[in-house]
Amino acid sequence: MSAGRVIVTRPADQSEELCALLAAAGFEPVSYATIAVEPLDDLSALDGALRRLPTYRCIVFTSANAARIVCQRANRLGIGPASWLDAQIVAGPQTAAALAAHGVSATIVPQRFSASAVLDTLASHPLAGQRVLVPRAEQGLDTITDGLRARGALVHEVAIYRTIPIAESPALVRALRERRTRAIVFFSPSAVAGFANALVAAEERPEVARNISVACIGETTAAAARAAGLRVALVPSETTATALVRHLREALTREAMGASS
Repeated sequence: MSAGRVIVTRPADQSEELCALLAAAGFEPVSYATIAVEPLDDLSALDGALRRLPTYRCIVFTSANAARIVCQRANRLGIGPASWLDAQIVAGPQTAAALAAHGVSATIVPQRFSASAVLDTLASHPLAGQRVLVPRAEQGLDTITDGLRARGALVHEVAIYRTIPIAESPALVRALRERRTRAIVFFSPSAVAGFANALVAAEERPEVARNISVACIGETTAAAARAAGLRVALVPSETTATALVRHLREALTREAMGASS
């Protein structure tokens, strides 16, 4: 018997692992992407940075999207994994896995990835006067880059992709109204923005999800969900799909036991 339906808001080409983990945990995953991810048309700045990889003391990847685009571009330019060896490579667990798929090993992997975790982890690394590369989303937050600059690092930000929230999704809103939908999962603030757009387009209020548990991969995403009027049920202690599914299963099991007692 299914433990209930879980709505996955990740783009279709990035939801396979999460859906498989949810199914293995007894859930019925359904995908309604609330964002699309697009590499920028002009990646010449990234190309230049990749050709200067040995000059960077540290490379900070803030998302798996950035990792995939950078590695694909490096492969296209004939820049192999050996070119990365002189830099400290910082990435969360999911992003580290995306890098590993391209033969690149992350050297610093905070288990709970956030801007503060990155800055805390790098506190013992002398970065004053050192070049740090941060490939990122076009509209990404500045917390990490500002923090690195405050420590004297020479930060080179390179915008390489944009996330585009959807404008509407009638099917997603219908799924929210069904009693068997027990949770919805968000992996980014942009995904939350797309979800909010879908509600507005359907002339629906956040209260439609009042009985649905909201699971967010990190605190930044959780803050966006709360700001959108959603009830955040959990943020896993590790920023991985595996940890999120495990915590979701535990949370919904406790909720079911409480309802039956």
